[in-house]
Amino acid sequence: VLLSSATNVALNEMNISSNTGNGVLGIAVNGFTISDSRLMGNTDSADPNENGINLDELAGTSAITNTRVANSTEHNVEVRNTAGAATLNVTGSIFENDGLSGLASTNLNFLAQGSSSMTLNVQSSEFIGNRAAGFLTASGVFADGQSTATLNATVQNSLFEDNNNAINVSHSGSGTVTFDISNNGTAGRPIVGNLSAAEAAGAGGASTAINVVMSTTYTGTASGVIDSNIIGNDAITESGSATGRGIVADLDGSGTLRVEIANNTIRQTDFNGIRSWTQDTDGGDLLVKVTGNSFRNITSLGIYIRSRDGASNTACAVVSGNTADATVTSDHVRVRQDTGVVSLEVGSAN
Repeated sequence: VLLSSATNVALNEMNISSNTGNGVLGIAVNGFTISDSRLMGNTDSADPNENGINLDELAGTSAITNTRVANSTEHNVEVRNTAGAATLNVTGSIFENDGLSGLASTNLNFLAQGSSSMTLNVQSSEFIGNRAAGFLTASGVFADGQSTATLNATVQNSLFEDNNNAINVSHSGSGTVTFDISNNGTAGRPIVGNLSAAEAAGAGGASTAINVVMSTTYTGTASGVIDSNIIGNDAITESGSATGRGIVADLDGSGTLRVEIANNTIRQTDFNGIRSWTQDTDGGDLLVKVTGNSFRNITSLGIYIRSRDGASNTACAVVSGNTADATVTSDHVRVRQDTGVVSLEVGSAN
């Protein structure tokens, strides 16, 4: 299906499969909805860029509802804007990739570039990859901003299995970022199987279940919550993250990151349960609140907060009400000051 400069497109009960190109290609579409549909095994190349659903310069409000997109050669869904405003609502859908193409990447790739303003809202959906060597897929949801673009990302009540990062939110420019990553994973189906490509190849590496990172070039303001997610199966070694972390919220640039990490259940990670740090030599302001989280079977630190590599860095942390037991093999809480400034408020039961 090819759409160019179309308005208010609605696709329903579509069955699109085994195409050598994009399943759906939309260019400068204003308002796109697909519902109750299946897109299976589309595309045969990553260059040129081909995806199960491929939307460039989307405008208005769009939706993917009760739809399954599976086994695209590269990304199952990619949305990329360099200008304008767009909102994508994803509800009740399944995105999965068996990695057999050898080029499989992200299940949902959401890219805010240039001067665009992009909003992603994911609810009650599933993102399933493959962690086997030679067939590894990338992130479940990858939301990334560049330049002056504004990025708003909400991922809630969804399931993630066998991805690299389950959820990634990042920015490398000066735009504003907001995020809400809440209530993902369940006791019966926690977020599991997060494994980096290097680790799958036996060369080490690190992958994180929930990864919020403002890069070394970030100068804007980011804020959000990571709340009530369930990571890792307590009975399966490294199911939360193999050689990685449960949750990362890092400010690597000179901007500002405000984040509340609360009420998460984190099990079976090969490194920190939660890490949050700032590390730009020109100074960055990290304000992090870590409360009510639970840790078991963590092969390192439970909580690690650090101001590093820059005399102008500031890390302000509130840590309270977190619980861990002897299966957390290192410090339950570690706060480290290198050359920056650390302000710490510690409550009870840490």
